Amino acid sequence: LSYELGYGKQAILTIQSFITNYPNSLYNEEAKGILSDLLLTTKNYKDALVIIQSIQHQTPKMKKAYQQIAFLRALEVYSDKNFNEAIRLLNVSLKNPITPDFTALSYYWMGESNYQLENYKIAFTQYNKFLELANSADIKNANWYLINANYAAGYTQFKQQQYAAAAEYFAEAIAKSKNATYAEAKNKIYPDANLRNGDCNFMLKNYAVALNSYDVIIQNNAPGSDYALYQKGTILGLQNNYEEKIQTLEKIGSKYPTSAYY
Repeated sequence: LSYELGYGKQAILTIQSFITNYPNSLYNEEAKGILSDLLLTTKNYKDALVIIQSIQHQTPKMKKAYQQIAFLRALEVYSDKNFNEAIRLLNVSLKNPITPDFTALSYYWMGESNYQLENYKIAFTQYNKFLELANSADIKNANWYLINANYAAGYTQFKQQQYAAAAEYFAEAIAKSKNATYAEAKNKIYPDANLRNGDCNFMLKNYAVALNSYDVIIQNNAPGSDYALYQKGTILGLQNNYEEKIQTLEKIGSKYPTSAYY
C-alpha cells in the first residue's frame, strides 16, 4: 500500500522487512522486484546500496539495480574527490555486468579516478576498455565520452613520454571534437589536443605535422596561441628558416605582450 501511495521510504522499509522475515513466501520474488524499482528511484544511493547488499539470493532484476546503484554512488564520491572509494564502488558495480552502458561507463570513470590519482598506466588500460565496450553499448551523449576518453588516454601516454601513442589518441580526440556541439569539447579539448598533438610530433621530430597542429591554434586565435607561435618559431629555427622564425616570434610581442613566451 505504501508503494502504491508513493511513500517511498516507508515502502522500502516495509518490503525489506517482508523479504527478510518471509524468505519462502510466494510473493518474495515480486517483493524483490518492487524493492529494486524503489531503490532505483531514490536519490539516497548510499543507503540504497546498504539495503540492496543486505538482500540474499538476489534476482536478476535486483542485480541490475545493484549495478546501477553502485555506479551512481561511485559518481557521488568521485564528485567529492574520494577517488579510491569511487574505484572500489565501480568494481562493485562491475561484479554485476547486466547493463552494457553502465559496464562501459564504469571503466570510463575508473579511468578518470585513476588519472586523478596519477595512476596513468592503469587509467590508460581502463580508458581503452571503455573505448572497446562503448561500440556495443547504448550510451547517452556517447560522443562526449569518446572525446574525453581519447583525450585523457592521450594525456596518460604524454605524461609517460610515450609520444607516438599519445599523438594517436590526441588525433582521435581532435577528429571527434572538431565539430562537436559540446562547449567543453569545442573550446577546451579541441585546442588543447591540437597543442599536445603538436608537442608530441615536435618531440618525434615530425615537424611538418607539428607545424600543422600549431597553425590550427594560431589561425583560430585559440587559447594557447602564444605558446603555439613560440613552438612554431622554434621549429622554423631548427629548419634554418631564421627570417620566418623572427617574424613568428615578433607576433607574440605584438599580439600577446604579457605572454610568458614573449
